[in-house]
Amino acid sequence: MPASPKPALPWPDQAGILAAIAAGGLVGGLARHVAQQLWPSTLGSVDWAIVVVNILGSALLGVLMGLVETRREGHRLVRPFLGVGVCGGFTTFSASMLDTEQLMATGRLAAAGGHLALTLLGSLVVLTLAVVITERVVALGTQPGGL
Repeated sequence: MPASPKPALPWPDQAGILAAIAAGGLVGGLARHVAQQLWPSTLGSVDWAIVVVNILGSALLGVLMGLVETRREGHRLVRPFLGVGVCGGFTTFSASMLDTEQLMATGRLAAAGGHLALTLLGSLVVLTLAVVITERVVALGTQPGGL
């Protein structure tokens, strides 16, 4: 029985996607860096720039998700660039968890709990609202006499 041919490596097909993610990550990471430079924090305090970045990034991701769900056409690299790259590079939930841990370590339990709740719940709420609002706006725009 002849040996079956080796499957082709996915690299050539994935190179564009990986490049889009990397480029988007660069854009998102630079935007977060700018936010942190404009709104610096001190060790052991709530890093409000990161809280805002995570909530804003979740809203942007919600808009993207709403557009993707209602408008299927578009370049195949838009989602990886904007969703995984820009939004993923912009947001940093790991830094929020580190901030929460540092607040707990310094005995600021109420601040830690508030920080955690605001970051997680705020991000989930704005993500959901952004998806719903975007889908409705797109639906209105596609109806005769809409937007």
